[in-house]
Amino acid sequence: MPKITTANPDDLQFPARVHCLESLEEHIRRTARLSRAMWNAVEGAQIEDERDKTALEALASEVADHASAVMFLFYREADAARAKGIPPNA
Repeated sequence: MPKITTANPDDLQFPARVHCLESLEEHIRRTARLSRAMWNAVEGAQIEDERDKTALEALASEVADHASAVMFLFYREADAARAKGIPPNA
């Protein structure tokens, strides 16, 4: 998979958000919490069509999986940098 090396505001859901971003860590943590909330909402939803519920469960599962993976990778890289004596955000 190619690495993305440019930051393009047009990649944001709302491009004007580029002027009020939180820290990377905060965005990762919020994404993980929101994905978990979405999973819980789907699990508790009274959806009549089983196909729709299955599709929503798959969506929630994928979002939660990727959100938790990025949080793990973020902290693993931070731990590795700290072990090498590299200060945070260096």
